Amino acid sequence: MASSMIHYIVSRLIADEIGVKDLNMFLVGAVLAPDTGNKEDGSYCKLHCLDIRNDVALKGFNWAAFAGEHKDAMSNDYYKGYCCHIIMDALWYHDVSDKYIRHLPAEIKNERIRAMHSDYWRLNHLLIKEYKVPRNQVSVVDIPDA
Repeated sequence: MASSMIHYIVSRLIADEIGVKDLNMFLVGAVLAPDTGNKEDGSYCKLHCLDIRNDVALKGFNWAAFAGEHKDAMSNDYYKGYCCHIIMDALWYHDVSDKYIRHLPAEIKNERIRAMHSDYWRLNHLLIKEYKVPRNQVSVVDIPDA
């Protein structure tokens, strides 16, 4: 999926466009919250609204289901950010993983995923320089249950 730095920069770029008032809470939702789970216990899939349909061999990140499930809370900037995270991952999955990684044999797929994560370090460095990303700490917040 997209790196945390990509989530951060894209979220910062669109925050004003979608009327974010509490940038800190928006960024907690957009950058951190969905990635607090892990794949071993299934919480990663749940937190990312991963929709797996084995009957048609499809899977993806169902941001529309998240937005529908939390429609009464979508005015809250945390939920807006969370939904943006899922949308970014859905786009990455569709535009990168499905086209270049998912169809590969397991051993090649694992090699490509490792290479991609190495590329993130280089890309993150370039993004930080290009977008002049400040090194601000995130304020401590109470996170709603997603």
